[in-house]
Amino acid sequence: MTSQTATKSLGEKYLDADFDAWVEGLLAKHRVPGLSLAVVDNGNSVAKGYGFAQLPKVAADADTLYHIGSTTKAMLAAGLGCAMDNDSELKDGNDKLSLLRKTRWSTPIRSILPEDFVLEDKHATDAVTIEDALSHRTGLAGADIMYGDWMGQKPKAIVKVLRHLGPLAAPIRTAWQYNNLMYSTVADVLETVTKWEWGSALRRLIWDPLGMKHTYWHLDEVPSDQKDHLAQGYFWTESSNSKANDAAQHFVPEPYLEFAGIAPAGSVISSANDVAEWIKALLSAAKSPDEKGTTQANPVMSNKLFAELTTPRMIAPQPPAAVQNTQTHPRLYSLGWFHMPSVAGISHPIVAHAGGLNGFGTQMYLLPNDGFGCVVMCNTLMSGHRVAESIVLELMARKLGLSAEVKEEFRKTLTVIPPLDEAKQEDGTLEEASSEAKKEPSPSEAWLQFTGQVVGTYSNPAYGKYAVQSHEPGAERITYDSALPRDKRKERDGLRSNANSLSFIPLGHRTWNNRFILHSRAADAESSIKAGNADSTTKFLDLEYFMMHGSPLETAAQAGGKQASDDPMPSLSVWESARWCPYGGAVKFEKGSTRLGVRLGTMQLHTDGKDTDGWEKEMVWFEKTG
Repeated sequence: MTSQTATKSLGEKYLDADFDAWVEGLLAKHRVPGLSLAVVDNGNSVAKGYGFAQLPKVAADADTLYHIGSTTKAMLAAGLGCAMDNDSELKDGNDKLSLLRKTRWSTPIRSILPEDFVLEDKHATDAVTIEDALSHRTGLAGADIMYGDWMGQKPKAIVKVLRHLGPLAAPIRTAWQYNNLMYSTVADVLETVTKWEWGSALRRLIWDPLGMKHTYWHLDEVPSDQKDHLAQGYFWTESSNSKANDAAQHFVPEPYLEFAGIAPAGSVISSANDVAEWIKALLSAAKSPDEKGTTQANPVMSNKLFAELTTPRMIAPQPPAAVQNTQTHPRLYSLGWFHMPSVAGISHPIVAHAGGLNGFGTQMYLLPNDGFGCVVMCNTLMSGHRVAESIVLELMARKLGLSAEVKEEFRKTLTVIPPLDEAKQEDGTLEEASSEAKKEPSPSEAWLQFTGQVVGTYSNPAYGKYAVQSHEPGAERITYDSALPRDKRKERDGLRSNANSLSFIPLGHRTWNNRFILHSRAADAESSIKAGNADSTTKFLDLEYFMMHGSPLETAAQAGGKQASDDPMPSLSVWESARWCPYGGAVKFEKGSTRLGVRLGTMQLHTDGKDTDGWEKEMVWFEKTG
């Protein structure tokens, strides 16, 4: 069978007219401008685009370029494995590369990065290995609010601040905690042993040998003649107030993220056609009987390396949205890959990973024993994830020949994002404040006194500088994710409109364009506001965390030194209220000094705070510097 005949056959099997109509319907129903997908089956592939890469006229196709998010992680892990195995590209020329090739995944990171890799816990500093980092079992919780250009462009910049992140959240190898920082650490290991930048290493060891000519590790690397192929990411918002943006309904274009040192965890840009070549290499390695080397069809990866990369290291708890069977069918995690519940049977293991960034959602699934894999890349985030997950599950069901009844059970067990037919159609609905909500209460004398003491600049060695200033509600356009029920939205609106509040604003660039508001706790009222004249007094605040969409807000550093309070609110910025955290902030006045604690760690940000024993250890503490 010729390649053209095989591609046609795959298209007829997987991408028939009924499938095309179904996908187009999903895009319209769930407000996703466009997507591109690829299917690989027994060494052959077919790829296709649907909808729009750039509204309103640029169609998505198999060569459209998307940010593929955390599916980058599997490439990074594979790149390090290739450095261990590839004698032709990398001769043993330094002691660290020789050590890595001898001890492989069990190599302690400290042995490669002796000066830079330091954690607060000395045992963990010495014991954490490469496979611990890649399987999210170091014990160090994530800190995604932390990173950005402010600390430098290289992965090493992130490694050097790990020592300031405080104690481990769990003993090493006892808990699975997703941590992007560790992938920057492994990238620093890769750069150290190869003497190449991590993206250049992936190009030389994986992308070029596989013919992935349109895969890039940062936006500036995309050639000018390929820029027209870049998908634009979007955030959907629907407003009842047409004055908000001169349109009742619209997709807000998302700015491309500037990843800086965190790039190895999710910055790769690629197309459906190129990712198909990557999937072919993985599936070829999975089926190869030769554990000693590679084949002509797969010049980068041996069966041994594939087995190392996909051998589970940890149980990964199911997210709250997962539907059922989490006890009998847990997810597992290896080196940049999830192992999904074995709903298809033990002879059909499922290996997968998702990738999510502002404006982009990707799902990649493999059936290694069946020679099958697929990827779907969308240009929205959460709605894109929902659509992509539904599509990959349908494609796998077609491969396995599942009946309608079995396919439904298959879908329910594997779904991580809320199922499409259960997802509420409220994504990005802008809530227009009532006239009562707009009438802000006049701040009390006690609050004004408290504000006068707290407003200023604060610093933390890991999180950088932040400004605290009085917050004036009303300018921001606030929206909610569809997962938050309307009664909770109204409750949050009420708390926000009736509380005095402070803005907590990062100074200097952060990868994620987030904003925070610290609200006076309604239950405390004036009685909880302390003037700070005792040796040590504490004022607790509620923390509201916003994900910003649309035009980026300038920070003071980016705006040439002007104060953040002087920056106008861009008309296309939308504030998505992602989390309300009771007791999420605290101000401590101690003998003339002022410290601000905020629950900024990834785990703490998504759980409620407290005022009982141990609360101080859950805060990131900032010292007032001006």
